[in-house]
Amino acid sequence: MKSKFPLLLLITFLGWNSAISALGQVQTKQLLWYGYTFSADLGPRWFLETEIMERHLVNPLEQSQFLIRTRFHKKLTQKMNVGFGGSLFLFHKPGSNTHLSFTQPELRPHGEVNLRSSLGSVAIENRWRGEFRFFQNTNFPVTELQEGFHYSAARFRYRLQAIVSLAKFAETKILRLKLANEVMAMAGGRMERITFDQNRISADLSMDISPKISLDLGYVNWYQAKSTGGFLEQHIFRSVLKHQLTPAKR
Repeated sequence: MKSKFPLLLLITFLGWNSAISALGQVQTKQLLWYGYTFSADLGPRWFLETEIMERHLVNPLEQSQFLIRTRFHKKLTQKMNVGFGGSLFLFHKPGSNTHLSFTQPELRPHGEVNLRSSLGSVAIENRWRGEFRFFQNTNFPVTELQEGFHYSAARFRYRLQAIVSLAKFAETKILRLKLANEVMAMAGGRMERITFDQNRISADLSMDISPKISLDLGYVNWYQAKSTGGFLEQHIFRSVLKHQLTPAKR
């Protein structure tokens, strides 16, 4: 049973994704994500994590988003921590024959709870995150920025991730498989009730390059409800270099 858990988890996620695919018209895009994440211990119970990521559309080849997300974590127990921080997102808005392209900033303060457990040799991670979304104002046809920010919505996110060790090449070099599913819902702002936002299924291979550096290569299936109706499905190929600046004590 233990060895079958990651497969059952993946089948469940794919089944959920197939079910929501039948709910409406789907627009499809392909993207490339590449990022750098660094973390550092700040004491016996605190540590910092910061993500920097660039996101590009494949066809046409142009920037989609750039983001910086940082948060401080406090360890409550050996397996549980809470985090708080914020993000800066820059969304590329394509131009046209009559309007120039521009970048719209978004600010996202957020808090989260992380819980780790295990099922045999499989590590299980649960993450609950809540965030508030503030976009910089634009004019009505959304062709240029204006001063100030407006509150868009609150978003609630839950991610379940399973991590399996596949091979060990040296004492500090381990190849792992990460399978995850994250569901998001929105509320507040102009929304009268909690509304489905998106579902992300991901599979990554993670390789330790050294005791402090690892590389994740994987795929993300992003399925999102569109405000105009129907759904947006994005096929994303992702690479993230992770750097532990100080010896981990978690």
